[in-house]
Amino acid sequence: MDRVRDYLATQVTTPSPTIPSLTVSYDPRLQLGAVIIIDSAKLMSISLRSLIVEKSYSAGTSDTRELGVVIITAKITFTTYAGQPH
Repeated sequence: MDRVRDYLATQVTTPSPTIPSLTVSYDPRLQLGAVIIIDSAKLMSISLRSLIVEKSYSAGTSDTRELGVVIITAKITFTTYAGQPH
């Protein structure tokens, strides 16, 4: 029981990085609590596993939605061999 308590304590007291306003194309499968992968291989060389915690819709004809997400894990996808011994 102590392990569960300790785990829950770390989950609610440790700040998590967030993206408060992520613009995405409309997809009815995106629901609160869903886990999505945000890949930015070419620009930032990173892959973010994220939890959807907020959804908002704007009035109009746009096919986009705004999501608020919490980053669960981040993985660098860029490999460099600079500075590595030969």
